[in-house]
Amino acid sequence: IMVAKPSLVFFPRPKLHRILAVDAAGVDLVCARTRFLGSEDNPLAGSFPPVLTIPLDDIPALAALLPVFFDEALSDGLGRRELLEKFCVVLLIYMSRYAIDKQLIAVGPLAGLRDKQVGAALHVIHRHYADRLTLARLTSASGMSRSQFFERFRDIVGHPPGEYLTLYRMAVAQKLLRTQKPVKSVAQEVGYQSTSAFVRKFRDVVGDSPTGWRERDEQR
Repeated sequence: IMVAKPSLVFFPRPKLHRILAVDAAGVDLVCARTRFLGSEDNPLAGSFPPVLTIPLDDIPALAALLPVFFDEALSDGLGRRELLEKFCVVLLIYMSRYAIDKQLIAVGPLAGLRDKQVGAALHVIHRHYADRLTLARLTSASGMSRSQFFERFRDIVGHPPGEYLTLYRMAVAQKLLRTQKPVKSVAQEVGYQSTSAFVRKFRDVVGDSPTGWRERDEQR
């Protein structure tokens, strides 16, 4: 990737890379790490292209925000971490808008949120994932027939509704596990009355038990 003017370069998923200056002037660089809800396997992270490069001229508001972000990143003021986390959320929203407007996202939750009918069902999942969500309830939110909704959701989001709900629940569970909550409490908060059923589903999706995953995550 050749970056010839001030830009934001975003790697939504882990990717080996290096940065080389093309002349003696060098390069001014500030790096930040974004952790998606759960992990890099979060469906939202999978919505983005492997690398997203945004010239700051394309988003004037972003160009105005980044100097403040850089100043805060290099400071040691009170509340620095909290402010940087909020800045990252704002940056992610701007990047999402840019990617959608430039049609760089064809499949995934971000593409689904742009679709009025699929987006309505996604909002139900994101707000009520701990409820007993049925296909009928999601279909009703979309205003479509069951068969039309199922196919449209799958084609746009990249997963059938039930599978996406499970992935979202596991992503929330990973976030909760990082707070050291007991596995039983995490299971209940993401919609599982049975802890053993939650543990089985977590292992199926993540590849490890909740306790094992938490131990590995703490070592990163």
